[in-house]
Amino acid sequence: MSEPRLIISCESGPLGTGAMRLRDAFAQRHVPLSGALASMLERFLASRQPLLDPFWGRAFGCMAKSLGISGAVGGQSLMLNARLRFPLIVAEPVLRHAARRAGLLPLAGHGVEPVEPEAFQKAQASLELATQAALADPEVMGRPFWVHAALDLLQEAHRLATARARTSAAAASGECDPALAALIFLHPPRFDLARQHERPRRRARQVSAHRRAGIRPKEGGVAGIHQSRSLEDLPDGLFSEMIQPRMLLANKLLHEGLLVRHRPPRRDPRRDLLAVALQGADRDDGMGLLVKAAWADAAIRLRVALSQMGLANSDLVWSQQGCDATVLDCQLSEPGLGKLPPLLIDGRVRADMLMRSRLLPGFAVLPGRTASPAPGTDPASAEAAAVLRLWRAGLAPLAAARRRDPAGLAADYGRRMVLLCRPAPWQTDWSELRAEMSATLGRALGGRAHMACLIWRGGAGEQAPELSGFADGGKELHLTLPQPSDEPGAEALAEFMGTLVLWMMDVTLEALDVAEA
Repeated sequence: MSEPRLIISCESGPLGTGAMRLRDAFAQRHVPLSGALASMLERFLASRQPLLDPFWGRAFGCMAKSLGISGAVGGQSLMLNARLRFPLIVAEPVLRHAARRAGLLPLAGHGVEPVEPEAFQKAQASLELATQAALADPEVMGRPFWVHAALDLLQEAHRLATARARTSAAAASGECDPALAALIFLHPPRFDLARQHERPRRRARQVSAHRRAGIRPKEGGVAGIHQSRSLEDLPDGLFSEMIQPRMLLANKLLHEGLLVRHRPPRRDPRRDLLAVALQGADRDDGMGLLVKAAWADAAIRLRVALSQMGLANSDLVWSQQGCDATVLDCQLSEPGLGKLPPLLIDGRVRADMLMRSRLLPGFAVLPGRTASPAPGTDPASAEAAAVLRLWRAGLAPLAAARRRDPAGLAADYGRRMVLLCRPAPWQTDWSELRAEMSATLGRALGGRAHMACLIWRGGAGEQAPELSGFADGGKELHLTLPQPSDEPGAEALAEFMGTLVLWMMDVTLEALDVAEA
């Protein structure tokens, strides 16, 4: 597509003050905006119902179609906050694309003699037709553009709504990552049909049911000796007590109590499962971007799986350098998901779950730059300090929501799971890496935890980047990133993401079988 031909002339016909300011502001950026388009954009920015605008409001329809959701991107009252960002995020790219499609760049200016007025009017008409076509069909601008625009506008709307509510702790501005947004919505994972049969986890459901019913089975460990008059403790009575005469035994049971072994009952934690993913990759790391997109897909499926097991009091946390932590609870509010197999969630249902889970758009915000360690710093100590910071940052939103001390928050959960995601570390042996993770987190884990790690190496020369996963229980993963030259590339990427998502789900659910400390 060649560069458009520049045509400069003065605008014919009366324009309002607001429309003229918009036209001049766009013209200073070499963006063509005719008088008619400026008037419609002014009306759109002043409307109380921007989603219903007959011209520029079509952009929200393109966003919904590209995301694959069944409803609108956001409510009318919410999206009112994002109107000021609309000209920069949507209008300007659409007008530039329309100028390239029309091959003409009509710019209006003050004090300019009319040059070819008929040609100028025809150029503006062609621009308006190309703009209308771009707002009518999402494929004209491309679905990745509309996905990024939707999340960017929604992020701005949430930011301003939070700032107006004076909860300024989460009111920081952030730009959505277009690559991550496209990976999440436009490249869903594909699972192997032979592996879609999920392993039954009756043990986890029974334990959860026992706790909900108030049954407190004994854990089997003896913590000491104490006196008891309970009939349930008779089997734990000491041998010296049981050999006494029956009359004396009855008297002690009624009045004094027997000396029995003290077996503490099962602890009844406030929460079920805490799964924390710690991402140590930079913002420019491509493999780290794939891992983050895979975690988003695995998280919405784990919500359904844990809810079906009766473990809805679980939390899934993503903590990454340079951005705020994301917390996803497993309380399902969407009707009809109780009997839906987690691996069969796709299409519009998957897109709706992503948007309603409160995971997006904050999850897709670009992380900030992190400071590199000082020269001469030991790599092992620097890595350990970074992991500990990520852990604390991940638990900070949970502690604030429950008004708890972050130091003891992990002990409220019956099961804990830690997934470390990072480029190839200075050590790659899983036993050493796990020992380092345990020593770094230490008492912060609140007891025994299930450990897993994803590490990757960049390809050298023609070698493709490799991704490896290790976890307690010996469940390993070895994948090679598909290259753009592979045929077909989209299917290979979908299978890559499906394998990665399935591994994340398996190692997280295996944490339910870890014995309590």
